[in-house]
Amino acid sequence: MLQRSVLHCLSVVPPPQTLNAPTPKSFSTPLEAALHKQIQTLGPLPLPTYTSLCMTHPTFGYYTTSNPLASDLNKGDFVTSPGLSQAFGETLAAWACYNLKEFRYVEYGPGDGTLCSDFLRTMSQLNRRPSECYLIDESPILIREQHRTLGVTLDSYIHSKDDIPTQSIVVQTGLAKDGRTRVTWLKDLPPVNVKVPELIVCHEFLDALPAHVFQFKGGRWRERMVDINWEGEEEVKVEVNSQAYTGVKKQDLTEISKSSNLRLVLSQTPTPALKTLLKTDGKGISKLVPGKENEVIEIQPEALSLIQEFSTRISVNRGLALLIDYVGKGDTTRAFSDHEQVEVLERPGECDITVSCDYDQYEKEVEGKGAVCWRRGQGEFLVECGMGNRVQSLIESDDTTVEEANKIYAGFEKIVEDMKTFEVMVIGGESNIQGVKRGTPIGFK
Repeated sequence: MLQRSVLHCLSVVPPPQTLNAPTPKSFSTPLEAALHKQIQTLGPLPLPTYTSLCMTHPTFGYYTTSNPLASDLNKGDFVTSPGLSQAFGETLAAWACYNLKEFRYVEYGPGDGTLCSDFLRTMSQLNRRPSECYLIDESPILIREQHRTLGVTLDSYIHSKDDIPTQSIVVQTGLAKDGRTRVTWLKDLPPVNVKVPELIVCHEFLDALPAHVFQFKGGRWRERMVDINWEGEEEVKVEVNSQAYTGVKKQDLTEISKSSNLRLVLSQTPTPALKTLLKTDGKGISKLVPGKENEVIEIQPEALSLIQEFSTRISVNRGLALLIDYVGKGDTTRAFSDHEQVEVLERPGECDITVSCDYDQYEKEVEGKGAVCWRRGQGEFLVECGMGNRVQSLIESDDTTVEEANKIYAGFEKIVEDMKTFEVMVIGGESNIQGVKRGTPIGFK
């Protein structure tokens, strides 16, 4: 199994002070200029480093400088299920209350807070509420949206708390609009509470975690890197402290694709990620994964690390992890802008970069942690959990107009029929809170 400390170090983002923009040139975004300068100094960047900078750079990052979410298909860069139908979150809340008598709510990447809001409202209607509510996010813009959606009145901005270790870092806390539920924003998971199960929710979060992309080419594994587009240049003009890139001529780097200023290339010699994740030797050969010509494998170290942590925690507190995302294998790393797919190198910092989640890899990380998992297509899961009945009741309500009814049905149809690549994975402990063998959760029977 991959250890978290090893996984984390593979995607370390260089400190922001190394990202000073070079002499003005024709760059599509400020971040592209900064990346150009960094690559001139350090050499080609692993794709996860490039992705992390594009998504979370403190000054030029996609999530740190904008709100990409849309309430419909005419706004933002993408729309998620909670924005399409309130019945989505309501169905998940009813499912959680059915499977767990008591729990604390922990959500990663809560977007604009709509899913959490629908969850809390539905629980209140069922005379339930979570013992605690934690939201884990680092986007200041989206956190402000969450405040608004949840109606939270903040009562403190703190950096640490006696009962929460510093690595969790409490950012803000306050009461939601129901006046009873305390919502706390964290940078990481709270400490395990062995007495109270927790529900960990990741809805379209894991796809945002960067992936190393490996390609089998010329009888060996190589890693995709982001390089400067040395158009017209015969040789890279900088010495790099890496055997893989020192003195490499342009024609020696296998080019995958390019923009006006950047390009994707394949590494010349095995990178640290290749040696660690595929166990390659000095020639790029892996006994673990033999490989076929042009085969592509994507591995998300941060995502796999989280799955390990979720499984370990749940085996102790007898809770559940609810993961909902689009799934796939192979060459899936891509970018989106204004609801359209674009090249990964296009307008760095202004496009959403995403990867399809490999649930087969995730499932392997659950093994041996005292946990088990269940999987099912999103549409089948939601229908079995009663979303269709809830949608029908909304449509038939006397307060619903014809226009609203059409919108409700269109959202339901898109979620259960059109999102064919979306899959639900639930991780649970091998036994429930009473210590007996856990039964199959509703939605997977």
